[in-house]
Amino acid sequence: MMILEANANASPVTATAAAATASAKTMATAPPTPGDFLSNGVYELPSRIEIGRGYSAVVYRCVDNRIGQTYTEKVFFEKRQRDGSAEAEVLQALAISSAENNDTVTRMGRAHVPRFRDFLSAQCSVRYDYVDGLPLSAYAECTSVSSSSSRSKSKPTLSLDERVRVLQQVAAALAFLHANNYVHRDVKPDNVLYNPATQHATLIDFGFAEQVSLPSMPYFNASRLRGTPLFAPPFILYSLCRAVARERGDSRCGVPSRANVDNAPTLYRRHPYMKAIDVWAFATLAYLLVYERMPYPATSYLHNDVCLFADAVGAVNVDFATGAPPSTHTAGRSVVDILQFILVPRSEDFVKVRMDSVAHVLRKE
Repeated sequence: MMILEANANASPVTATAAAATASAKTMATAPPTPGDFLSNGVYELPSRIEIGRGYSAVVYRCVDNRIGQTYTEKVFFEKRQRDGSAEAEVLQALAISSAENNDTVTRMGRAHVPRFRDFLSAQCSVRYDYVDGLPLSAYAECTSVSSSSSRSKSKPTLSLDERVRVLQQVAAALAFLHANNYVHRDVKPDNVLYNPATQHATLIDFGFAEQVSLPSMPYFNASRLRGTPLFAPPFILYSLCRAVARERGDSRCGVPSRANVDNAPTLYRRHPYMKAIDVWAFATLAYLLVYERMPYPATSYLHNDVCLFADAVGAVNVDFATGAPPSTHTAGRSVVDILQFILVPRSEDFVKVRMDSVAHVLRKE
């Protein structure tokens, strides 16, 4: 099973992606007229339904009354407009990208990323094709971080076959993203929608996405942390822990007690937003789907103690035996093989893993 990066710097940023980034920044739209919803008469108030609300934006399901098509409109809060511009840039770049290299899996990945329509700069809202499905967090049996005894029995569940199918599609979406030299930076259950009827998964929420090959790539700064710590790799947690320690003047969490942070590879410290962030988050999500629990104790995270959590992640020996898929389930066992390579907190090997290779391995099963 070959899932390693042969050359981490081999893929240049495509000209089309760069052009799309510039185009999204300069896109202009006239302000909406009274009584319209965002798009000058295209969306009328009775045609919109709020379907989600998060940290950065409100999400609406809308109908274009001219042609009867359904779209998603994501309207960003004033303080989060930078995330809205970033999401528009990334989705537009992916929509016109030619960075597929004739690779079957990478081409498949395009279908698991929302199709960009336009960016309404006056409202800081992003419009893309409507994605029908529930977030994986709605499936209690495969996404709860609590014990199995406390899970809600009223929520839908996914079979092991469905979970593996979701992972195949998310891996393909990330391979497509990485082929264009973008990282998602917030892969988690809430950001994957799945429709059991169509058996289709979609990776959403690109507000934290960023290009990874820019010459001005910043060093890690805790104030620039993006994503969800519960799905962040150890080197991000360690850096955040150090920053918290400095703010608190608290020596107990300056360096996690059981992890030799000072010997962490320079690669970790110099390129915090590289593709390895998505690789680790994908593996954490995959473990959660297959084993129905987190790979490491989440108690400290739930108590909002990032230093204790960083220490726990850096020291844990992940249990791959309890609750493992049966040996007869070939695809499930392939997922476990991949996880055993990635989820080794004290190893640097996972930074070399390629998502297109992971997607190929899962697709063969």
